[in-house]
Amino acid sequence: MKKAILLLCIASALCGKSVAQSVVSSAGGSTDMLTWTLGEVFTESVMRSNVVRFSQGLSLECDNDGTLKAVAIPERFTKLVFSDEFDGTGLLDDSKWGYEEGYVRNGEEQYYTVAREENAYMADGCLHIVCRNDSALIEDALYEQQWSGSHGYRADTIIPITSASVVTKGKFAFTYGRVEVRAKLPVCLGSWPAIWMFPQDRSDWPACGEIDIIEHVGYDPNNIYFTAHCTDFNSNNQPNRYANSAPIENSEDWHVYSFEWHPDRLLWFIDGELQATVLRGRTYSNTNWPYTKDFYLLLNFAFGGGWGGREGIDVTALPLEYVIDYVRIYQ
Repeated sequence: MKKAILLLCIASALCGKSVAQSVVSSAGGSTDMLTWTLGEVFTESVMRSNVVRFSQGLSLECDNDGTLKAVAIPERFTKLVFSDEFDGTGLLDDSKWGYEEGYVRNGEEQYYTVAREENAYMADGCLHIVCRNDSALIEDALYEQQWSGSHGYRADTIIPITSASVVTKGKFAFTYGRVEVRAKLPVCLGSWPAIWMFPQDRSDWPACGEIDIIEHVGYDPNNIYFTAHCTDFNSNNQPNRYANSAPIENSEDWHVYSFEWHPDRLLWFIDGELQATVLRGRTYSNTNWPYTKDFYLLLNFAFGGGWGGREGIDVTALPLEYVIDYVRIYQ
């Protein structure tokens, strides 16, 4: 009976809701039975078997409808396939990283520069992505503000706010694995740093998929956000966008942000603790699952825009740094 009560407590915690319990003893008193809210029934012998099998790669898991079941634990990824410890000085290793350029998305205030040390450089074993209010003269600037209708031409231009978005597009992409990034996040009104992933071809967004490993907005400093975008769940389809958040203390201190990508699930971690899960066939349908192809990695420091600037911006807080100690990807 103690084992049954323990499993009931575990189920309640996993499901996040009350669970109906029915304990029935047979005439001989040898069989205990638990009935969960949706009628899922486990005999004591089955539960005992599941407990034994947990060490053999199974765990208790609750789906969106509250049904408790034993499921396989995904294998962990141990082979290092991409890394950057940022041990050099100056510009990034161009065999690993490229850059987004210009005014790219979301009505953000910053212009992303290319290979400009004032906005992205290595020093002290870290990558520093710096957002500046420097009114910089950018030669041959790509002036492309899709939200304003002004795009498609280049000119030497004074840019009020500059930053960087570094990407592995065209240099490294992968399907399934674990991403680990140790970072200190910038915090001010308007800051919007992120770690995220896109497929090589994103022309049909959101159908192509997008995975936001973390997003952080300065007006909400005590929360980290995780999002998986697809056709049915995206920022153009509120409130059906699948997003989750987790509290965080001292986001300006070092934390390890990790993400595991399996064929049937997406898992988000902070400092080794699981924070959010998206399950294929449960959270998302099997037909609405674009996470089966190569994605590349992006690290960017946005400022203002639709989300980052929702509560206003503080340009007097600039310059501000987004500092990354390392990026490691395992398969």
